[in-house]
Amino acid sequence: MTAVKRITVLFLCAACFLLTSCGLMEEVPVFESKPAHNSIGPKALTKKEKELIGLLSGTDQEIYLFSYKADKEYRRIDFWVEIYKDGVLIDPHAGGFGMVPEETEAEHTGTLAIFISHTPDYRWRFSLEGMSSASEPNANYISGGRGFAQMFQPVEIEPDKEIVLYQSVFSDGPIAVFDEQEFVEHPERLSPYPYAHLIKCKFSKSAEEP
Repeated sequence: MTAVKRITVLFLCAACFLLTSCGLMEEVPVFESKPAHNSIGPKALTKKEKELIGLLSGTDQEIYLFSYKADKEYRRIDFWVEIYKDGVLIDPHAGGFGMVPEETEAEHTGTLAIFISHTPDYRWRFSLEGMSSASEPNANYISGGRGFAQMFQPVEIEPDKEIVLYQSVFSDGPIAVFDEQEFVEHPERLSPYPYAHLIKCKFSKSAEEP
């Protein structure tokens, strides 16, 4: 390989790396296979579905789809939004809902759709199996920079285990990239950000509301 070719290849590789890095918080990889038993993850999308979601998403709205598969022993599923200010939880349920799935012979399966609108204030809509819930407008955020992403990989479902589906952190300074599941055990890592939004879910073997 000539020196010119080597330089060209290195330039293209560097360009691809920079493009991937710059879009890390926005161009989140889609989980491309069906969820394993007792797991939840980003829904596998067809090319047309990706194109449609791309057309409907923008600076004022985000759309995310998640698929899950769980044992029939799980009698309740909860989805909710938490809002943090300087790492302190100030709103434990800014939106979301809980549901008691119908019993099936083998397992519970479903697809959750989350719609996030930004203007004039943040609102969250959850839709699942004919159920839908929309939050009231919420102004707990600041203007400026923001980093956001859905979960990168499927996560194992365990009784009453909190799972982070989505993170959105606000800051005029640098934004560190963490595995979103780390915020469950270490919410203090949100302290550098004036505001943060986490969307979580939990599968329980009791049908009673927590």
